[in-house]
Amino acid sequence: MSDHDNLVLNLAGLGPNDVAAVLEFVEQRRAGATSSVEYEIDYDVEVLPSLTTIARDAFGVNFETVRASTLAALQEDDTLGWTVAAVEALREDLWGRADVQLQAFDHAIIFGQGRITRAELYDLGQYNATRKLNNWTAPFKGARDWIVSKAPEYGVPEDHTLDTWLPMEPDYGPGTGFRKAIAFDVLDEIVRLVWTKA
Repeated sequence: MSDHDNLVLNLAGLGPNDVAAVLEFVEQRRAGATSSVEYEIDYDVEVLPSLTTIARDAFGVNFETVRASTLAALQEDDTLGWTVAAVEALREDLWGRADVQLQAFDHAIIFGQGRITRAELYDLGQYNATRKLNNWTAPFKGARDWIVSKAPEYGVPEDHTLDTWLPMEPDYGPGTGFRKAIAFDVLDEIVRLVWTKA
């Protein structure tokens, strides 16, 4: 999770205990008590761990607090039809063929409330500073299109609109014309789904 000067939280639907947990987590972040650096996701395994398992392992006793603060930070938006099974199938499709994209996707969901900055991505992928990110999201398009072709197998509703947006999109920041991506964002729907089901 990256530090921001200002943070707007949507606390609608949260009870007093949830709000207290969010505020406690924010205080811990300010004090540096929790850090995503302390936990590394292991991808050198026989079976890819679910995002639920990763989240619970990464945050341990702070899991519920992190979940509440993550859900509070997300925007309410229309659902495209993603399911947990479809998200895990997307991850499986990326695994072994687009490893940095998978790691960035997981990192953004678990540690960044759906966002990974350009600097974090370069660090995660051990990219040279001169490396360009042209077509970096292409593996997400291929994986998404594959899931769309098998939508019923993953419980995706018939009236889905998964092909509206990529699961992870670049953020070019304000302005017009050519700009480098400043970050990459996972759809709020996917982040909410993962943390709600975790």
